[in-house]
Amino acid sequence: MDTESNIVNPRLKEVEELKRIEKELSQLLQIDKKNWVKIYELMKAVKAQSLWANTYHSFTAWVRYLAKSNSTHESILWKRQKQGKIYEEYEKRALQQNRIVPRMENLKVSPDNFELIDKIAQSNEQIRDELMDKLLKNEIQRRDLKRAWDTVRTEKEAKNQKARKINAYDKLEINAETQQIHQSALKAVDIILALKTPLWLQNSFSTICNSKNDKRVYSPFAEFAVYTGTSRHSRRIDIMIMENMTCEFNYELKLHGIEIKVSKNDLLKDEKMSEYTDYCDYFWLAIPEELLEYAQNVTLDGWGIIIIKGEEMKPEVYQNAKRQNAIFRQESLTTALLKLL
Repeated sequence: MDTESNIVNPRLKEVEELKRIEKELSQLLQIDKKNWVKIYELMKAVKAQSLWANTYHSFTAWVRYLAKSNSTHESILWKRQKQGKIYEEYEKRALQQNRIVPRMENLKVSPDNFELIDKIAQSNEQIRDELMDKLLKNEIQRRDLKRAWDTVRTEKEAKNQKARKINAYDKLEINAETQQIHQSALKAVDIILALKTPLWLQNSFSTICNSKNDKRVYSPFAEFAVYTGTSRHSRRIDIMIMENMTCEFNYELKLHGIEIKVSKNDLLKDEKMSEYTDYCDYFWLAIPEELLEYAQNVTLDGWGIIIIKGEEMKPEVYQNAKRQNAIFRQESLTTALLKLL
């Protein structure tokens, strides 16, 4: 009798613990769905201790039951689990490197960014950690990561087309291209960071006002939406900068549209850049120095070129932009105003 009791009681204890966790998760999903850390920790406990095993056929079956019983999308629960795991692994690597990073419960950034970083980095932990570091220091934001992901996705599509014709001899080349994709993502983020300050304007405009007493602005908007009519959805200029630092009077405003290109493939295959000139006063390409020759071959008259030089990623104007006939300039101003409200 005692032996039977010893077998049953642990199972009953596990069932009771699962019910307790389910109750807590239900409360979180109903009133505090944004508490992703606690949701992750509770789901992790259920999986690590196999608390689901006495009642459900699998952990997946338990997640589906939890979602259905709380009228919640199953995908939300899986997202929370993945986001928590990504950050937890980042914490472990930082600890091994004797680096101090914020504890998960103290984070002030959206966990949705972690999935973007994971997609960009793929299996490259160094890239993943560099991007995570920049995110936690508020050096980059979600829109910057989205731009980096767009770069990676473009490069991956080109690589996949080539991989369909792959043979054994080409495998080394494909692996090298994978590394290049990772570096492209980092370059895109670094270029965005380099253009968040107005230093590059000094090489292009004679009037630069740095007076703190004068109301001067330099406002970069990443992933700036414009509706060109050539797509069902909006197009997005990588960066739209609105500034009056190069204007004679502070009530004037100049609009700079900037497209970032970090690979030859991305530069040569872009077929929509010319549509953006209707929305800005000046249009620029921002590129690494090694793409200069290719950029010169694709720019139209009046486009400017900004090259990003050296390990410091210093922006320098190589070719000045000329004023465009921005027929939809007012739409850009309206979009910016709505972003600021």
